[in-house]
Amino acid sequence: MIPIFNECSRICTKILDEFEVNRKPVPIRDVIIRLTLDMTSKCAFGYDFNVQHNPSSPFIQFAKQFSEFDLRAPEVTFVILFPNIAAAFQKITGMSVLNNAANKFFLNTLENLFEDRRKGSDVKYNDFFQILLDSLVEDDEGRVKDQEIEFKLQNTSKGLTKGDILGQAFMFVLAGFETTPAALHLAVYMLAVHKDIQQRCREEVLRVCKHEVWYS
Repeated sequence: MIPIFNECSRICTKILDEFEVNRKPVPIRDVIIRLTLDMTSKCAFGYDFNVQHNPSSPFIQFAKQFSEFDLRAPEVTFVILFPNIAAAFQKITGMSVLNNAANKFFLNTLENLFEDRRKGSDVKYNDFFQILLDSLVEDDEGRVKDQEIEFKLQNTSKGLTKGDILGQAFMFVLAGFETTPAALHLAVYMLAVHKDIQQRCREEVLRVCKHEVWYS
């Protein structure tokens, strides 16, 4: 993951340099959100959604719509962790706690990634999505299937279903959408206000890491 972090950080640095050259104010929160989404999507799915270079990317726009929800709310967590049951509930009642357009976009995106990985099953990726796929249950007897509520009390811990995988991947993207950018936003603000500390931090990073940042 470290090379991915460094690659995404270099892209972000170039974007910030462009603002400086053009003498334009930096929408730092937006820049940080795009950076974290870029890192998340590449680490989780091994896919480049080009979110840093394209501020109007639907990946960003729909992710922002989800920020209107409290992801700690029980009903939202339930939908993310148990998408098949939630789909059956929505089909019966016509009710949904999530934004339908954003929900459809992310589920369609993840489903397409899922099917692409299954078709190229001989190729193994080093990312979070591959870990989930390696735990896929082919025979889904012990889970909810076909959007019908069918439970079997025994043998329910064999692995993950397709619905489980999509739900976990969904949570991976959305759970860090507000938290990580908020922490980085505060850190950047504090460094901007306290320039002496900013300079000390910069000097220490350069001393320890030289020209390439590495984590160990």
